[in-house]
Amino acid sequence: MPGTFSHGYALLIGVGECAYASLSLPVTVKDMQALRSVLIDPALCGYPDDESHIRLLHDSGATREAILDGLKWLAGQTAKDEESTAIVYFSGHGWMDKKTGGYFLISHDLDYLNVTSSALSSEDFTRALRSINARRLLVFMDCCHAAGMATAKDSPAPKLPADFSQEAIPKGLVEELKQGGGRAVFSSSTKAQSSLIRPDGNLSIFTII
Repeated sequence: MPGTFSHGYALLIGVGECAYASLSLPVTVKDMQALRSVLIDPALCGYPDDESHIRLLHDSGATREAILDGLKWLAGQTAKDEESTAIVYFSGHGWMDKKTGGYFLISHDLDYLNVTSSALSSEDFTRALRSINARRLLVFMDCCHAAGMATAKDSPAPKLPADFSQEAIPKGLVEELKQGGGRAVFSSSTKAQSSLIRPDGNLSIFTII
């Protein structure tokens, strides 16, 4: 079909509502939907608009297990297509364990009392990405930094467990994710920067760019 890129596959994650209301970021769902619109536009990317090529995870559907299952799904889809291009997009909170230096992506079902078991660790995320043997893999990480996302939402930064800080994705993790041929990783900000939302609250600046 003209204008359709049948080799394109994507897992798009906008955490949106969190089990803890103070961590909810509705704009992340808008980010995810905006990227989907770009991907399925025949004049832009031309991805087929069906569940065999694009999977969306948001709000209560963006749990830790659902994200891992989505990455497994993406690995399975691309394994059947030698010409595949895969996209993984995550928009949500990222936390650093100040004691161990471990980094975690915050899913919908976070347990404040057991962050290391309920959030998605960078090790598990990286391991899942390495199982995706697509010809090309693009990873977009819009992990908010407290000074950026919270301020832009005109609300105070959420209270975190004592041993954790809200951080942008570490440079070392970006380098790990890039390991392998045909892979590229795009991060919205460094540790010293902020991930920002438009003044009208509609989209993250990273998504617009």
